[in-house]
Amino acid sequence: MIGYHINRGPDHAGDFVKVDQLREVFYRPDLIAQILQPGGVQIAAAARNRVGDISKVLSAGLPPEIDLVSVSPTDEPDKYLVQFKVRDMGSGSGRIVYRIDGVEIEARDALDIKGSGANTINRYITVGSGQHTLDVSAQSANGKIEGPRSSAALVGRQLTAGAKVSLYVVAAGISHYSDHSLDQGVKFAAASLKSVNGGLITSIHVS
Repeated sequence: MIGYHINRGPDHAGDFVKVDQLREVFYRPDLIAQILQPGGVQIAAAARNRVGDISKVLSAGLPPEIDLVSVSPTDEPDKYLVQFKVRDMGSGSGRIVYRIDGVEIEARDALDIKGSGANTINRYITVGSGQHTLDVSAQSANGKIEGPRSSAALVGRQLTAGAKVSLYVVAAGISHYSDHSLDQGVKFAAASLKSVNGGLITSIHVS
């Protein structure tokens, strides 16, 4: 539990913002990649200075919260209709984030529910077979803070015994390196690829 506690005075409960809600501010793999390079420390320091005091980021208000209204299956297999409301907590409402089993997905078929106000939204979510967890959250209007995730369990269609499935494999074998000292170790790359790929080989030459 790493994050920031926001005091609301002696008469009100405080708020806690988890550090993962500030992903857009702190998740900077590009800086990690540069930190050992010449000038990397200075680049990281400049990025930190642009963020400024975290209290200023949090002072813009808490991010929106998601209130799930219903999660119901549709006539299409493995497709759910998710209804939810976006509750503004003081920082405005930005992008809605959808995750299946922790992995962000792109939601399609967005549609406001007619006659229920702009803060109530429909989304169609499709899942694969088996049990899954859907998480929905909303970012603040400036995109810097993500609200808490609201979760729902979804179950995709189970494959019946004996059902036929298709398995696709993309295999790559590297046979020629500019460093010819590696040639001996990779001389079987093409043959191995042919055995995996059913005899279909496409050669690509990269200079």
